[in-house]
Amino acid sequence: MIFLRALPFSFSILWRYVIVLPLLIIALFFFGIVAIIPVAVIMLVSPFVGVLVAAACGAAAGVVPIMVGMRVGLQAKRVRPRNSYPGLMLPAIGYGFFEAFTALIILVGGVAAFVFFTPLTPADFEAINPDNTSAVLGLLFQTSPVLTLAVGLIGGGLVLGLHAALLMPMAGAAVGADPSGRPHTPFYGFGSNFFSLFFLVVISQIGAMLVIPIVVLLSGPLGIADSLNKKLQRAGNLDSFNDFAIFGTEGLIFAGLCVFFYLLFFSLQCAGGVLVYMRHKDAVAEADNAYAKTVEVELSDNQPTAEDIDVMALVRSRMQNKDS
Repeated sequence: MIFLRALPFSFSILWRYVIVLPLLIIALFFFGIVAIIPVAVIMLVSPFVGVLVAAACGAAAGVVPIMVGMRVGLQAKRVRPRNSYPGLMLPAIGYGFFEAFTALIILVGGVAAFVFFTPLTPADFEAINPDNTSAVLGLLFQTSPVLTLAVGLIGGGLVLGLHAALLMPMAGAAVGADPSGRPHTPFYGFGSNFFSLFFLVVISQIGAMLVIPIVVLLSGPLGIADSLNKKLQRAGNLDSFNDFAIFGTEGLIFAGLCVFFYLLFFSLQCAGGVLVYMRHKDAVAEADNAYAKTVEVELSDNQPTAEDIDVMALVRSRMQNKDS
């Protein structure tokens, strides 16, 4: 099962990811700065196209970390990349925009379900502040709790399912090559080992949401819970860096554990994508070997069979020719 193999392999990705993480953060920061200029120019010409480009760049920023994780994972499996790290950007924009656009369609479908089956109207949704999650959920559950749960589960499942289906293509894009060794083909392997990867993605997302509760539970055995609680009461509103500095060593331990567990759950889905890619690569190698053996057998069958030659008789005939 891929999950049982992905769990230990995720640690192999984790420590490699920690090494490249500072460079990744810097690269994404500069990418955001560079992307602002063309987006601003396009917005002046066509606001709609500018919004699409901005959305594509934002989606790429979310896909690049996953592709980098699968890249270091494939390198751990001795797969040599055919592209550079900057070469990840173009496929990341493509896959990120496709994922974001599909998620937008799913969101519109969810809103349409409430418009058709409840008294809510599009104007009601426009009046909701999207940043106030509590108000949005409160209105939806008050209107129809059953429909809210159904739309949430189905919509969330479709979004996670799409992400799981794209892990194999993004793994190929991460190294710029298909499992056969050819240059990366867009959407190659889409949906491969879907159910296994979907399970990994769900576990990864749930785990990421539970990182802080997990670390809070570990704070007790580590002996930092009481100290953090006292410092938290003295910190106030946490409006500046000095407010966070009051947590001291205990705060660094808490933050470090949060980063560790988040990257661990993140590496889990990267490991799944790498293992599926390697499964395809092994299948291609087996198919090539089987084809080579078939060709070898056909060639050997088509070669004429040499007649048995009596070597001693050949020598005697040559000696007779010399004597004559």
